[in-house]
Amino acid sequence: MKRTEILELINRPAKLALLLALPLVASCTDKEEVEGIQKEHADRKENPHSHDHGHDHDHGHGHGHGGEHTHGHGHDHTPHAGVVTALMAGETKAGFAELKLHDDKGDLELWLTADKEGSKPLDMPLDAVITVTFPKMDQKTVQLKIRNGEKNEDEDGKGNIREGKTNYFIFPGDTGADASWLMGKEFAAEVVITFSSGDVSYSTAPFELKPHTH
Repeated sequence: MKRTEILELINRPAKLALLLALPLVASCTDKEEVEGIQKEHADRKENPHSHDHGHDHDHGHGHGHGGEHTHGHGHDHTPHAGVVTALMAGETKAGFAELKLHDDKGDLELWLTADKEGSKPLDMPLDAVITVTFPKMDQKTVQLKIRNGEKNEDEDGKGNIREGKTNYFIFPGDTGADASWLMGKEFAAEVVITFSSGDVSYSTAPFELKPHTH
């Protein structure tokens, strides 16, 4: 009889099943196998859940508006290895914002998209100014703008201008603003993104910004 069949009989609560199982155990010619079965049975009685399947949990995500995942340590799962959060226009979901902080220089990149996967740009006028506020750092702010009005390339050299609009903004760019306080692999801060385009005001819920490490 197989080991699993013996264990199944041993684990039955009925007295008759136990009496039937004992001779089967005793009939095993391999002493070590018998001892192993007895030990496994004892372990099951002491720890009934020790042989259950494990559970894998992903604790690397928070939630913003509408229960969307807003951040995580697994930046590699986002389109540009940044932090993705829901973007609202008043009370209406307008799309998503992906904010990427580089730990080596403290520079920021931002992509606005209609979909979470980042495949549909949510374009804004080239003169749009995106404000990132750090509420717990004395309301400190930085402003993200386009890199240039010709192609507005990202750091991979990909152009981001379509019909006179763009979804890509950076800080500090060529403004000369100090970004050194954003540097470092251990940097972490709560941030909020806000900006306006025409009569529409856009914003995100507060979310945690951590750097993409190089």
